Parts: sequence; structure tokens; C-alpha cells
Amino acid sequence: MRPMNSFLHDESGTTAIEYVMLASMIALLTLAGLTVLSVAAFGRFNSLAAGVGAAGG
Repeated sequence: MRPMNSFLHDESGTTAIEYVMLASMIALLTLAGLTVLSVAAFGRFNSLAAGVGAAGG
């Protein structure tokens, strides 16, 4: 009974799981932010390329 009681009160694994969840949330938010920025940058570069192409004639 003592090993089971010790196992149930051990919280070291809980901290590891919390860190994994935190790291995965940071990774997900970073990926989402980079996706938004890349779409905005793509649109800006396309409009710039169209302006340069029209000016070069």
C-alpha cells in the first residue's frame, strides 16, 4: 500500500506535463503569428512587384 500511496502523491510528472503544454502552446502561437505575417508580407511584395513591373513598362 505504501508504494501506491507514494505514487499517487508524486507530483514530479505533473510539472513536466505542464511544461510540455506550455511549450506546445507557445509553438502553436508562434506558428500562427508567422503564418499571418507571411501572408501580409506576400501581399505587400506582390503589390510592390506589380508597381515595379508597371513602372518598367
